[in-house]
Amino acid sequence: MTTFKTEPDGTIVNNDGKILMFSIERFKNDIVLGEKCFICGGSPDDKAFNDEHILPDWILRKFGLHDRKITLPNFTGFKYGEYKIPCCAECNTAMGKCYEEPISGAVSTGYDAFAELIKKNGVDYLFSWLSLIFIKTHLKDASLRVEMDRRKGDERTIGEKFYDFETLHHTHCIARTFFTGANWGKYVCGSLFIGPAKVMDGIESFDFLDNYPTRTILLRMDEIFVIAVMNDGGQVMAHMGPNWLTKITEGLTILQLRELFARFCHCALSLESGLTFHSGFDVDDKYEITAKAPDKIQFRKFNGPEFGELMWAYCSHTLNNCGGVSQEQEKLIRSGVVSYILDENSRFKTDSIVVMPKR
Repeated sequence: MTTFKTEPDGTIVNNDGKILMFSIERFKNDIVLGEKCFICGGSPDDKAFNDEHILPDWILRKFGLHDRKITLPNFTGFKYGEYKIPCCAECNTAMGKCYEEPISGAVSTGYDAFAELIKKNGVDYLFSWLSLIFIKTHLKDASLRVEMDRRKGDERTIGEKFYDFETLHHTHCIARTFFTGANWGKYVCGSLFIGPAKVMDGIESFDFLDNYPTRTILLRMDEIFVIAVMNDGGQVMAHMGPNWLTKITEGLTILQLRELFARFCHCALSLESGLTFHSGFDVDDKYEITAKAPDKIQFRKFNGPEFGELMWAYCSHTLNNCGGVSQEQEKLIRSGVVSYILDENSRFKTDSIVVMPKR
């Protein structure tokens, strides 16, 4: 007996009316540009809503972020506390029980507790939570105007100018796994690296970086950090591992973390043979998400200046807060030859310490 049906626009629902997969068209109109709940697709006319923070509220409270601003792709600022997307109360509660309550408890206890939680629940659990943060970030951005000044005449949203809705659709399918119960095939989980961060005087214990072109995210919470690539099937981790990841022997400083994020982004950019993803049903009518990798995985040769620009983009703010760098030092960073993680002998640097000046 078939347990699902396909609606005229391609949306798939089960016999109880639950949306298992949104069509691209409905995803764009109802979720990206509409006001429907981004998890179940319910309407605020039919259900109680209490919109979802992009970054979980427990993170905002823990690190005092409600009144601080995140920088959007159009370089405008938006308060974290007001940075929300439509979500019904029922789905909000379900996400809290599945992710926010156990993860917040583990983070508050420390790195070992966090690692134990992931060991217990599996890396797919952490990856789906990071997918939720990634998709929420870009769903919110997508609905905002490129030009806040209406006199400039650009009526497009950030999503219409910068985003590929089909790629976002795949991440949306991953993020909804707790709701749909979808099975994942090989390569669906992307690169995921968990490590310790150094807690240091004068350095904030929270960091959040997101690079849309490479679908890469970094989240640092106290002594814990995670980096994930949403759509590479784990290839970036496999490629970087021998030369970089296996040589990290201690907690990372803020500059080392940001360099590592830049290296993940550059490696993801260098991946020439992309994966293709599919959402559908197996022979038992079970919803599944699958991925197909090319026969040969290929990466472009390391491009120093390309990496250097990423390095400068993610490290310059920290460097400037520490007194700045000379033009010659900036030139070296932009050339891609500087590393805060490894020394000239490819050994881990234990002295890449940055102490923020007292104000």
